[in-house]
Amino acid sequence: MPKLPDDYEINERGNYDDEEVEDNFFRDNDEPDYDADKYAAYLWAHQLISGELGDWVVLHSQTTGLHSTAEIVDLAILSKYRSPLINTLVRPGVAIPSDATRFHGITDAMVKNAPTWEEIDLTVGEALADKNVVMYNAAFNSARLDYMCNLFPGSDERIFDRSGHCAMHHYAKYCGDWDTYYKNYRWQKLPVGSNRALDGAIAIYDLIKQMAQPLQSKVRYVGDLFPPVQLGCRWKRWGFLQLVRDWNVRWQMPIVYPRFEVMHRNLRCVEDFSPLL
Repeated sequence: MPKLPDDYEINERGNYDDEEVEDNFFRDNDEPDYDADKYAAYLWAHQLISGELGDWVVLHSQTTGLHSTAEIVDLAILSKYRSPLINTLVRPGVAIPSDATRFHGITDAMVKNAPTWEEIDLTVGEALADKNVVMYNAAFNSARLDYMCNLFPGSDERIFDRSGHCAMHHYAKYCGDWDTYYKNYRWQKLPVGSNRALDGAIAIYDLIKQMAQPLQSKVRYVGDLFPPVQLGCRWKRWGFLQLVRDWNVRWQMPIVYPRFEVMHRNLRCVEDFSPLL
């Protein structure tokens, strides 16, 4: 058993309070569970498409660069039906560098008569309000949205209140290209013909649809009496033991025992094997 982090904390369910810390800890010491990770990507996409996560949109942008003060020059937002809610160039407050133009093809002349962020701010807020916002490299796109809003005081608060999802991280798990050096899945390039915002948003939407398709099963089912159901299974490494006297908890400690978890979008079943130990 690998050594635990010195500052780890166990909650009442026997899991780390910080699930990301738990995932990183075990990921650093074990090979990834490719099937479980791919299933998790499928489940996310399926729940998104089916509406179980609520209403959603896809957002993609192009900017003046990759630095912390880069401004948005091209913005596209698609509805859950793949129709464009917003598709516009944006006139930045700075000149577009030549290296950025070489990447997305947008020049200063093209944005000369385009609206500024201040002029489209309200429209963007309406498109994102109460929606799950799916982006490819959500960290970068979210930072650009926040930066643009901070440039113009009084920007629509609904832009800040968005609930973001990163399709890039889910797609990396779906592809399963593991990097043994960095102990993580390699990010995949967005499969898009051009680098304009609308084309990128459409490519993201199509990736979500692709991931939402039921995974191939190696089991041959006969007849339709018991139709196949998409499931995912994994072992949960941590359990929790409580010693009880007179219905009052006297002391408690984390122990390791096997728990088997079956994952399904309408089912969550955990089988506890500790009584067998």
